[in-house]
Amino acid sequence: MFRLPTEAEWEYAARSGGRSEKYSGGNNIDSVAWYSSNSNSKTHPVGQKKANGLGLYDMTGNVWEWCSDWYDSSYYRNSPKNNPKGPNSGDNRVKRGGSWNNKPQNLRASNRNNNTPSNRNNNLGFRLLSTGGLWQNIRYFTDTGAVFIPVQMPAPARQGVVPFNEGLSNNPQPPYLQGHVY
Repeated sequence: MFRLPTEAEWEYAARSGGRSEKYSGGNNIDSVAWYSSNSNSKTHPVGQKKANGLGLYDMTGNVWEWCSDWYDSSYYRNSPKNNPKGPNSGDNRVKRGGSWNNKPQNLRASNRNNNTPSNRNNNLGFRLLSTGGLWQNIRYFTDTGAVFIPVQMPAPARQGVVPFNEGLSNNPQPPYLQGHVY
């Protein structure tokens, strides 16, 4: 079984299990992210930048990542402190991480953004987490990319988004899944 992460799960993973990091993997954006100043206006194959402390690549930059939560700008003022699940309804879904065409302030691990669920573009994708213990080779496609699902914990493989326009035959082998992402 696979699902989108909640916003809280996404941020916990982006911050390497709860560390105080400006970006996923550290405070130096150029070492961990593809963004407006270094992306050449396109997505990039996974694993070219430094992974975060959990071995996850591209949680900052490359493409925005959908979360399962509905967006409410004031939700966290009154939400449960532990593992909040987001509002029960809304018009927009949360997206996190920023993308190849954003400036650094949009790529901070704490940055929240949202969009209509029907939105499709070349800077938006998703990452799924496994809720079972199956070994699987999973590939999901967005309008502009193939998303290889993370995670082989604790020994991470190349994880994250592999752009479709790079040619699938030339991309690294997708990682295998086991257990929970977070």
